[in-house]
Amino acid sequence: MSVRGDAVSAYQSMTGAIIDTSDKTRRLTITPDQYNNLQTLTFVIGDQSYDLSPNAQIFARSSPNSQIFLVVRSSRPNAREDFSLGSPFFQRYYVVFNSSSSQIGFSSHLYTYSTTN
Repeated sequence: MSVRGDAVSAYQSMTGAIIDTSDKTRRLTITPDQYNNLQTLTFVIGDQSYDLSPNAQIFARSSPNSQIFLVVRSSRPNAREDFSLGSPFFQRYYVVFNSSSSQIGFSSHLYTYSTTN
């Protein structure tokens, strides 16, 4: 999920994440203690709020001892979007696209607030 650079900096500061420079994608990584303190991330679109629980903010891990990578990352330099919602968001919400009327809709489902990914 791509977010504008200033928002990523704030998120990184809030979570205590560091950029993994050994990773080619330069993903943000956190420790298990930082994960235990991770708060829900809320997106406001129009007048609706959409939450991503702490578990929805990390990539799935192969084991509990695996490194923890956050799904939030900086968008391309000079990108026009503030953020782009990707797989982590789409796994937690139903998304309906109506191309004929240029509309999009979101709805929660059984796994929206799941504590596993």
